[in-house]
Amino acid sequence: MRTHSCGLFSLSRVRFYATIGTEPKKRRDQTPMPILPTSDEMRCIDTLASEEYGIPAAVLMENAGQTAAEIIARQTAPGRVVCLCGTGNNGADGYVVARHLVRLGFRVSVFSVGDRVRETALARLQREYYSLYAGQTVCEWDPEISLEGACIVDAVLGAGLHGEPRSPARECIESINRAQASGSTVCAIDVPSGLVTSGAGQTGQPVHATYTITFGYPKYGMHTPAGRTLCGRILCADIFFPPRPAAESCRRYWYTWDDAERIMPGRPLDAHKGRMGRVLVLAGSHDYPGAAIMAARGALASGCGLVHLAVPAGIVHRLHGLPPDVILHGLEDQGLGILLPETSAALARIRSSVDSMVIGPGLGRDPRTIQALGRLIPQAGPGCIVDADALHATLAGEYPPNSILTPHVGEFSALSGSQTVPSGMRETAATEWAAAHRVSLVVKDASTLVVTPGGRMDWITSGHPALARGGSGDVLAGLIGGFVARGLSPDDAARLGVWSHGAASWLAVESGAENLLAGDLCAAIPRILGKLAARSRVRIASEPACIHREGM
Repeated sequence: MRTHSCGLFSLSRVRFYATIGTEPKKRRDQTPMPILPTSDEMRCIDTLASEEYGIPAAVLMENAGQTAAEIIARQTAPGRVVCLCGTGNNGADGYVVARHLVRLGFRVSVFSVGDRVRETALARLQREYYSLYAGQTVCEWDPEISLEGACIVDAVLGAGLHGEPRSPARECIESINRAQASGSTVCAIDVPSGLVTSGAGQTGQPVHATYTITFGYPKYGMHTPAGRTLCGRILCADIFFPPRPAAESCRRYWYTWDDAERIMPGRPLDAHKGRMGRVLVLAGSHDYPGAAIMAARGALASGCGLVHLAVPAGIVHRLHGLPPDVILHGLEDQGLGILLPETSAALARIRSSVDSMVIGPGLGRDPRTIQALGRLIPQAGPGCIVDADALHATLAGEYPPNSILTPHVGEFSALSGSQTVPSGMRETAATEWAAAHRVSLVVKDASTLVVTPGGRMDWITSGHPALARGGSGDVLAGLIGGFVARGLSPDDAARLGVWSHGAASWLAVESGAENLLAGDLCAAIPRILGKLAARSRVRIASEPACIHREGM
């Protein structure tokens, strides 16, 4: 393994990956999951690293700048590079990047942005060090300076931004965006200038980056669709923060491929259908027979051993395309095609022979069905997945142990008793609700939030936009139920289900289709699970593929 050195600092090994930082493959099981710190939490991590572990901020900054420069060198063709450095520590990072780009042979122009009277000690140190190393004075940025045609390194504003950018940073951001719109590559250092990482509302004037090199951990705000659009491709550089301060200071994670790979259940050589788990799906009505098929197919896709499907007897003849692998039970419905309260005894007999139960897809909201569900769900036993219409029967909050609820954002608003839950309040509302009702909660959206009763929050962004169509939620409910049947804890089943459901959507559209059917998704899920089991990483565009250094 090569060692890279500059001055007093050396970096014996550098690991940098898209979206998250991980260990090399042989140590992946030991890798802590990537946290999503806010600006305040990141400041706490910096302080602990310096004060408790004695790691000087300048050392971390050198690691960060050297790593970022080497990433830029690999992403950028030879040519003009312009580094725009603010007066804070993000600007100091920019000066380190510029110094290492000079070392790597790039033609670099560096400009300071902002009043140098307000410059931090580290920014001043790194600016002067750059001038000594490169033999050139750092000039102040002027709006007349043309950025077009250059590779632009944005180190104007960092993760600690509060409020709107002020002049001259505001004008500099406008200039960067004009150049980006005309084809210039923009590399944001740590965060795009103007991106809010505190969890508050977004500023009106952020940089639109081609790619972002973030240090240590992806920052809060990057996981949202808007944040990912602003960041472009997200590369997370491991600069060797001690892991304990990070783990203790944040309970919010960005769940990605490495996390899914870590908990993917095995398939022992002596496996048989009983050992691989049994799941019961209670779904379907005269209005929505297809939901039962999709949920059952989702359960089959999980790899569990047996899937039972219970539906109103009046819709059995309408289950066209139901896989023959599914064990079908028709529940007496008096020819109405709906779930009736009288079927509870028959369901109890089937439930006694399975490991998990999925309740809700396509059941409808007939008052008799809601009444039946109100009786059934509290007695359904552990490992119960409550989805779709079943959520409306449980507003009183009576759930069996180890339940998983899978509302989309609108359904969660109804559960929490609010007309709407603003996105900025979603974490707090979901965490409080999951703790109060002692359930695992999956709040489905473009960025899906999984919350455990203990307060841990996982943001999962693996899904393709083509998932936004009817049937995909039914598949997800069945898939999670299958993972519970295979022996995963409710929390792990929820996280792996959401992630693999989303990741499979990328495989399903890789042939070039603009959209996908729920059936296409069911076919792709076993493929993504096979990739996980084989540790054969594929590119998930919402979680860009890892970039490894040669020889690592």
